[in-house]
Amino acid sequence: MQLQRLAASEHIGVEEKVQALFTEDIVRLRFLEAAGTFAEEHAAAFAARFGAGHSSGRAV
Repeated sequence: MQLQRLAASEHIGVEEKVQALFTEDIVRLRFLEAAGTFAEEHAAAFAARFGAGHSSGRAV
C-alpha cells in the first residue's frame, strides 16, 4: 500500500518504483563494498604519508 502511494506521488508505476528501489540498493551496496576495499588497500599508505590523525571522529 505504501509503495503504491509512493509510486503514485512520483507519477510512475509500482513495478517501475520497485525496480528503481532495487537499483538504488544495488548501487549503494556496490559503492560501500568499493569504498571498503579502497580503504583497506590504501589506509596504511595514507596514514604513513599524512599520519593517523585524530580518532574522535570529528573533523578538525
